Amino acid sequence: MKRYFVWKDANCNGINPEWVEITGKEFKKLTDEFPERRFIPSYDETDASSDVYRYEVTPEEYKDWNRERMSFYRHNEKLYADNTVVHFEDLVDEDDEEGLTWAEIIPDTSEEEAAAEEEFRNWKDEKIARLKELLKGIDEEEYDLLWNLIMNPKKEERMTEKAYAEKLGITQQAVHKRKKKILEKFRALLGC
Repeated sequence: MKRYFVWKDANCNGINPEWVEITGKEFKKLTDEFPERRFIPSYDETDASSDVYRYEVTPEEYKDWNRERMSFYRHNEKLYADNTVVHFEDLVDEDDEEGLTWAEIIPDTSEEEAAAEEEFRNWKDEKIARLKELLKGIDEEEYDLLWNLIMNPKKEERMTEKAYAEKLGITQQAVHKRKKKILEKFRALLGC
């Protein structure tokens, strides 16, 4: 049931108000005649059958309440636009004679995820170990090229192919060709 409460003195501006309950028709008439008067709802969110009360408030209180309400709706709108929300105990299909719930058909993937993560870690560790072995097998010139163009952890100190070519006194195309040859060798040996 909806119930409406207005200030007994409309000019009290929310300071120590006395409340008067009015009917729905009176509320409609009041809001049509005085659209500047503001009301916010109040209800028990845990009880769907509870009464909804509408209380008169100041324009500032209404603005604060409306800002929160709109923020909540924008958040939920985005949430529901990006996701479908189901409850595990809901039926997958209301017409399904078996009465399957989402909990019965959505697999528990935590074990599968853990196994996949472990497999990836092992693969990565193996590739890193092989790469370290490969780095031991390259000559000083190849290592210098890789360090200056790719491997230096300080990105701002890495060089362009052109700058590295100028440092060595050769063409940029020659540097590019050397780099490409070394990387192809690594890819072949790593199986990437």
